[in-house]
Amino acid sequence: MFRNIETGKRIEDRDYRRVLRVRKLEADRATKAAAEKEAALEEREEVAERVAELGEYDSIDSEPFNAWLYNIHGYGISDLPGTVSVDTLDSMIQEFQDAYAGEWGSEEEYTQDAVDQGIFGEVGQGTLSNYLDVQSLSRDLFMSDMYSLYAPCNRIFAFFNV
Repeated sequence: MFRNIETGKRIEDRDYRRVLRVRKLEADRATKAAAEKEAALEEREEVAERVAELGEYDSIDSEPFNAWLYNIHGYGISDLPGTVSVDTLDSMIQEFQDAYAGEWGSEEEYTQDAVDQGIFGEVGQGTLSNYLDVQSLSRDLFMSDMYSLYAPCNRIFAFFNV
């Protein structure tokens, strides 16, 4: 039999083993929680560094990336640290790069430029281009294959649906 120094209560031998086991479990849980908290802080700092480097290394303009984040995920660049992991951020960056088509004056301007570049084949060359309705093509294109988000100065960011 033992006495608890703090309370003065008697502890039977069988209870003493249980008390030791419980205290060891509590200590293990506290150690695990502290390690998880430390790992989360390190991850948060790493994401914050990665966000700060976005424009330098990934050639990503922050305005369209921020607009895309708000549209797809519901939060912006400033909310990323503490919200996502580095791996998730990397996959977001890759998804953005796959979807982003550029900044244009309007959806029609993007469509006209795509026709001129030959993205739709030889439709824009020769006399056939006189019969091409860019406004209707643009409307159909941005209803199904693409979408746009408003940008500053009456411009749009164009994205592919991927």
